[in-house]
Amino acid sequence: MNRLLSQDPRTMWAWSEYENSDLALPVDDNAARQVLEAIPEGDHVEVFGAVTVGKQSDWRATSIPEDAYFAARAFNAWIIPSRGWRPLVIPASTTRHTANVHGPQLSQGSFRVDSGGELCAYGDHQAVEWFDQGAGSSILRLPDSPAAPTPPSLGGGAAGTSTAGLGGRAGLLGDWRTAEDVARWHMSGPLGFFGARLTGGVSDRGVDVEHPEAAAQVKMQATPVGAPQIRQLRGTRPQLGAHLFYSTSGYTSAALEEAAETGVALFAVGDDARVLPVGGRAEALVLDGHRRRGGDDAVVAAYVQEVTSRIGRAARNHASPESIDHLRRVHGKDRAHRAIRYLVGAMEALEEAPAIGGAPHREVLGHFRNADLRAAFSCTALGLPYPGDRPAVEAPKRRTAADFY
Repeated sequence: MNRLLSQDPRTMWAWSEYENSDLALPVDDNAARQVLEAIPEGDHVEVFGAVTVGKQSDWRATSIPEDAYFAARAFNAWIIPSRGWRPLVIPASTTRHTANVHGPQLSQGSFRVDSGGELCAYGDHQAVEWFDQGAGSSILRLPDSPAAPTPPSLGGGAAGTSTAGLGGRAGLLGDWRTAEDVARWHMSGPLGFFGARLTGGVSDRGVDVEHPEAAAQVKMQATPVGAPQIRQLRGTRPQLGAHLFYSTSGYTSAALEEAAETGVALFAVGDDARVLPVGGRAEALVLDGHRRRGGDDAVVAAYVQEVTSRIGRAARNHASPESIDHLRRVHGKDRAHRAIRYLVGAMEALEEAPAIGGAPHREVLGHFRNADLRAAFSCTALGLPYPGDRPAVEAPKRRTAADFY
């Protein structure tokens, strides 16, 4: 292990990937210092590997050439440490990818250098793909950026590994009475509707659990819940701010569409009495529940919502087809594509996020911090504000017959 590269936030993720590779070359502290000193300001290393410069590729090679050098590929530059004290730095803007060849033991990527000659990068299959496409969709550590606000400090006292946010109520689902009790517990506990109570089935008009701010219906039936049942619940007590539906048998596609249109929050109840959100409205209520309960849950929930909002705004402003085409014309296809992968990776991270209550708070904060930094780096690399107030390029107005009369 090289401690210099493993501890610097600009290199630690790429180094962890490299040292676990069977194709890693030995790296001394002199080479590590050369890399760290040459990283452009605001940049980071995406991938380490071996390279040859000025030598034509040998696509039949099954091992790294003996004359290959250890090298780092940052977003903006290739950094190749020398035997002396100054590395060779090749601006990324002066290289053009030409081909990749993947073999069973070794993969190679070839790049044409504007000043003449060829740069060939060697590594495993994944490393060579990162040399070519960038690591924006995979990288798990980026240096801090002023464009992405610092995460909050913890210490409010709420348990960081509770399963409350996922509906982790112990027990098995028995009959419809048990299902209603699970829904009441979920509303009054994880969702923060304190004091929610069962209606008892007396003139409930389709409501099984009630609260001054919310109403819920619970269905334990053999078939998925359909749209008419969702519509009926929404029409019940329309003045309330939240309408919740709990089902043990899932929902039809029509029910999902109806809920999305009318704002009904859907939850699925498993045989083990675990409750999971179905759709955006339910996920939003889960976050609201963490805020209602206070403590660290509320702090983490607020940060998750802030990051999610920033990344969503950045995607709407900068990731439309019109914006991407514009960025390719301004910055070149390679740079624009490589940078946009960071924003795409951030959006994918939101879909794969650990749930508050289902993972330690620091794990949740770290995941969303990384996503925030990815999106911020994508915008910064392309000279765009993060998250931005308006699209980089307005979508063209759709023509109508009125334009010709």
